[in-house]
Amino acid sequence: MAKLTDSPFNIRVTQYSAPHSVIPPRYIEPWRRDIVNRELIINNAHQGNIPHYEHDDALYFNKREQMYYNVEPRERVDKKYTLPSRSDQLQPRFHEIYDRHRSSLLSRYDPQNNFKKK
Repeated sequence: MAKLTDSPFNIRVTQYSAPHSVIPPRYIEPWRRDIVNRELIINNAHQGNIPHYEHDDALYFNKREQMYYNVEPRERVDKKYTLPSRSDQLQPRFHEIYDRHRSSLLSRYDPQNNFKKK
């Protein structure tokens, strides 16, 4: 996996998954094909300390997916969002008056709270 301390001159051998029929033969992101703004995009990636390998542009190649792409470290990505608690996800608040009629379609319970001995 790419490290933020890697220099752009390090040799990096890409690893691909096993071939799969659903994966396209080759896919390059549209922003990588933007030649007009290429200099600006590379500078922004460099200033944001995001890994950027210039010749590593194909996410899919020969019906195989690249396993470790130009990615940020997992710890840095996890700091960007927070998840609500498990009980809030299983029992969301009803904000509309008609939500109580739709509630029978959902099966929501928190096994930690419902099966506790009292």
